[in-house]
Amino acid sequence: MDIARRNLMKLIPVAGVTAAAAGIIAAGARESSAQSGPSGTWDQIMSSRTLRVGAAVAEPWYFKDEVQSDAPGGATSGSTTWRGIGIGMAKAVAEGLEVDLSVVETTWGNAVAGLQANQFDLMFILDATPQRAKAIDFLSVPIGYYPLALWVAEAETRSTWAEFNTPETKIATLLGSSMDQFLTKTTPNANIVRLQESSQVNAAFRSRRVDAVCAVAPGLAQTAAQLKLGKVLNPSPFVPLPAGTGFRWEPNNRFKDFLSACATFFYSTGKIDEVYREFMKYRGVDEKYFVSMIKERW
Repeated sequence: MDIARRNLMKLIPVAGVTAAAAGIIAAGARESSAQSGPSGTWDQIMSSRTLRVGAAVAEPWYFKDEVQSDAPGGATSGSTTWRGIGIGMAKAVAEGLEVDLSVVETTWGNAVAGLQANQFDLMFILDATPQRAKAIDFLSVPIGYYPLALWVAEAETRSTWAEFNTPETKIATLLGSSMDQFLTKTTPNANIVRLQESSQVNAAFRSRRVDAVCAVAPGLAQTAAQLKLGKVLNPSPFVPLPAGTGFRWEPNNRFKDFLSACATFFYSTGKIDEVYREFMKYRGVDEKYFVSMIKERW
């Protein structure tokens, strides 16, 4: 996930479907373990009975629970309890494989090197770029989508990008980010305030020097809730940005194929929203800030 991204229908009950499919996934894991080909990530996981996920501390993706709460959604690795969307998805994959989950702390900047060095097996919310794709592999199936959104005042009534495309509208975003590029193309008439740091962007909105902040919805929701300020708006037409999953490239595709199946299944059953809501509840974030990561629900 790059720096810019740090910051559908009602959920259908799928407990029965999930349980049945989880059994199928687990059975497939056991069968493939016995028939595995050349040694690779899949064989390594089956041998160690452990799936290792990389985690870069950034809410709502990866969060260290310093109080070691026993609330739902946590994963204890060593002496640390981890939470967040990335952790929730990793737990689901580990459960499908019927193995333990180990969380390895890293940074966004070091994630690719960590995968290459076999420090961990995969990392969720690690978005594909041409540079990264030269070094590691990525799923072609996203685990979810980040809605490109606006943090606005509670009284804001506009609902489309076109309505924000006016000279008197000031929109803050990170300089050089994908949001900067999007605003430049979509709202060229707006007064785009480009800043270096997220803290500067947030301060501009808090001081009312800008009318809106442009970033991805989950990060904006976390900030708005913590500051108890404004609301998160998903303007139309909706802009979905795929949430990536990175892992080591290897000629044996067994692990990649399994992850692809998981990503498709978890997306169709709403797992990404389930773990997102679980983390929001743990952090005390009001449901009004929730924006689904399943684009068909927007």
